[in-house]
Amino acid sequence: MSILSSESMDLKQINIFFILGGPGSGKGSISKRILTDPAFQEIAHVSIGDVLRVEIKQKGVDGPLIEQTMKDGKLLPWATILQYLRKGIDSTAKEAGKMCILLDGFPRMVLQAKLFEELKEYKCRDAILLHCSREEMLRRTAGRQDTDQRVDDNHATVLKRIEGYFAETVPVAEYFRTQGKLIEVSSEGTVEETYAQLRPLLQEKILQITTG
Repeated sequence: MSILSSESMDLKQINIFFILGGPGSGKGSISKRILTDPAFQEIAHVSIGDVLRVEIKQKGVDGPLIEQTMKDGKLLPWATILQYLRKGIDSTAKEAGKMCILLDGFPRMVLQAKLFEELKEYKCRDAILLHCSREEMLRRTAGRQDTDQRVDDNHATVLKRIEGYFAETVPVAEYFRTQGKLIEVSSEGTVEETYAQLRPLLQEKILQITTG
């Protein structure tokens, strides 16, 4: 799959891969590993959390709502999420000239997944699930709280996000599993150990797109 110019790009042909996992499960680290692998030059990355944090930093109109919702460990209204999803996906695809997007941090619940698919604005491919225990997530996020300044990384918020992950996002993985669209690996080990499991599985999926 070649890199395309923004003028020739049909946004409805963008292939979306979702990456699912709780706080500290390694979504960001694995995403970075994918982006630095020459085997996946077709893929660009969008973190909905990063897109939302930019809105807060730039003091945008939705900044206060986004910041408070993140601090509370809750979910934003669907219309707000969709607005920033479109912004992140479309701008990244055009700037990078790539037709595969690794979407980090979405969907967080089954209803979001269904609503996103029903839009038919993009091609929803597969979801990558990073299995990680509560204990390991807590250990990793505890270390992150000491170094990062994210509004959603204080201890109370992390606990809410972890519980929300098991209650709402794990069912999302099951939803994709019923469609035969779930790639799952353990992320309990190092980034390289996790990536060694994921790489051949993702290569197979990308090959199906590029040769299909």
